[in-house]
Amino acid sequence: MKFTFAADMFFAANSKNLRPEGIAQLDLLTQKMADLKLEAIIATGHVDANEVSGSAQRMRLSVDRAEAVKRYLIFRGVQSNLVFVDGKGATQPITSGPADKDRFKNRRVELEIVGTRIKSAATPEELAPPKGVVAVLFATTRKKSGDNDPYRYFTSDESTEVDLLTRGRVFVSIPPDRRKGEISEPGFFMATLEKITSSSAASFLGMTPVKAANPKTDFAFAGAVEEFNPEQFQKTLRNSLDRTDSKQAIVYVHGFANSFKDAAFRTAQFTYDLSDESYVVVPVLFSWPSDPAGFNYIGATDRLWSAGKQLAIFLKELTDNTGVGKIHIIAHSKGAQVLGIALDQLRAPNLLADSGKDASLVPLFNQIILAAPDIRAADFEALVMPAVASHHRITNYVSSNDAALRMSKKANSGERAGDSGQGLRLVAGVETIDVSSVNYRPGGHSSFADSLSVLSDIRQLLKGIPPEKRGLQHIKRKNLGFWILPK
Repeated sequence: MKFTFAADMFFAANSKNLRPEGIAQLDLLTQKMADLKLEAIIATGHVDANEVSGSAQRMRLSVDRAEAVKRYLIFRGVQSNLVFVDGKGATQPITSGPADKDRFKNRRVELEIVGTRIKSAATPEELAPPKGVVAVLFATTRKKSGDNDPYRYFTSDESTEVDLLTRGRVFVSIPPDRRKGEISEPGFFMATLEKITSSSAASFLGMTPVKAANPKTDFAFAGAVEEFNPEQFQKTLRNSLDRTDSKQAIVYVHGFANSFKDAAFRTAQFTYDLSDESYVVVPVLFSWPSDPAGFNYIGATDRLWSAGKQLAIFLKELTDNTGVGKIHIIAHSKGAQVLGIALDQLRAPNLLADSGKDASLVPLFNQIILAAPDIRAADFEALVMPAVASHHRITNYVSSNDAALRMSKKANSGERAGDSGQGLRLVAGVETIDVSSVNYRPGGHSSFADSLSVLSDIRQLLKGIPPEKRGLQHIKRKNLGFWILPK
């Protein structure tokens, strides 16, 4: 395979330092090489004749560019003895036009990859990601920034396009040296250093870009953001489902103050840690601009209605193309209210489908899970009623030691549906599980993803195991009851 990488992504004029866009493309390339028994990579650098004076200097710069690519490939795990470098100076230009907008194409590195494919031939979208990398399909109502860096691809503002939904896929690298339930990221110093060394000023000064994430300990994006049209998205989803034994996907709806990066990392971590040898699900993220100006709770609440309407459209697309019972939904915190709006948009009759047997109607979705829902308790029953009326299996994970919900209770002057204290709201048709005894993380708001006990219970729930067989304790309360997850 031979690749020519775009000069505007890889190198600035007169520079040997990789730009962030080029790093993202190399991340994606190493992911695509996972199905090869690699024999050699030949990196050939090129320059434009207008960059530096003198053939010797131009040759040196072309070799330096190839060396920069080699160093990064080694950083991403390619064996150093398999990467060979060469430089051609300005002797093989792509264009000789006078305009700089054309001549920049000569600033490039060409990679020739030699190896044996160890998997059966398949199109790129059919290839499974390598071990330790999670392919997260997504739909989002966020506005695009115009920056190709996956960390900055989407903003905290709402899309202004006619079709508010952007669909696509992003790859997240799961570090090997971490504990289940944890999302580790670079500290402030390393993140700042990466930002500084990746700037155009740093490139002009000859500073080498620094990657903040440690691949052994930190989560990171493993490639560029891929955008799909609706047909491409559905095809990729079906291919992903076909690779699993479960043939099931989880749609994750995040809560307040989550950036796109936060939500993608959580989706990858949750589904990765949820899976075991006998049960693997396809992760699908629905991301909405819940983080206006960082921590603007009122601003985020103002966007719920629009997000819920778009989630309804997205869920309908999924079930139309995957069939009944293939999709689970997990909505966390304020995302539960987004889901409630979506369910109300769909209405109970539209949440049922023909089973294909005896003309009976069955629920569209498999399991609907609400994790620490930040919904006013008095509104909870009305919001979940469409799902209850359509006989969906609904589970509400609650806790009495959730700091975020305590703050929300004060801010909104009302009990929250995710609080298992005195205001615990039980609804017929909803199984309520109190996880206070295992909600041990600081703040206690994300136990659905960071508590191994809760992860284990959700895994069993999705497999269809009833609560009485999962070791839960049943507590009776008048005509209704709830379950307690023991320590």
